[in-house]
Amino acid sequence: MPWTAEEMAAEAEAEALKEAARNRPPAPKEELVAQLNSAVTILLAPPSGQAVAEANAWLMGLTDTADCWPTCLAALNRATDDGTATALLSLCLSLVRQNKLTGAPLPSEVAPLVHRLWGGAPEATPVRRQACTLLCALACTDPHECDTLLDWPFSLGTGADAPLALHLLQDLAYEVFHRPLQSRPLNGLLQDARSNAVAFLELCARAAPTASAARRSPRRPPRPRPRPRPRLRPAS
Repeated sequence: MPWTAEEMAAEAEAEALKEAARNRPPAPKEELVAQLNSAVTILLAPPSGQAVAEANAWLMGLTDTADCWPTCLAALNRATDDGTATALLSLCLSLVRQNKLTGAPLPSEVAPLVHRLWGGAPEATPVRRQACTLLCALACTDPHECDTLLDWPFSLGTGADAPLALHLLQDLAYEVFHRPLQSRPLNGLLQDARSNAVAFLELCARAAPTASAARRSPRRPPRPRPRPRPRLRPAS
């Protein structure tokens, strides 16, 4: 008996889950995470030339191993300051640029980190910009992932997450235009999303004056009405 459409969809989903499990990167090694954090700390505040050279050499060695991506992501998710997070994001971005993608996460696994770093903030700091760039660079290595990521900015709305949505659209366009080997399929995706992007930009433009006016003129509590003074009766 031929399968129904529902059965075929369920089978395809099960196969996709099996494939994802097979391709899941190994758990990070804690000693490597600690060494990576130490190397980044040295590079951010170099105490001596020798220490910097050793930290650089260790990092270069790590990038050629299968442990690199799990280690970087574990350290990134535990970073407690913007300087460390920015350095780790830059390292991850360099791996994408060098096409060192063994063990790399799916963009959907990086998106929650990006959303957490932005946290509804109105301005783009270096760590937030770098997080957006990494996410879009990862997505643009695969047209399917790029297509999936293109839906996310529009779902963020025109409220507190609008700055993040706008930076995602900007970075996705930049990545597409700077990938000549993959430009044809990715350009097609951008063209398909063009009308949605224009409509979204118009919504953001209409929402911006209202939001800025609200920030400039916070609503004040009503002033209490003065109590009427009692009238003094003349003495009889």
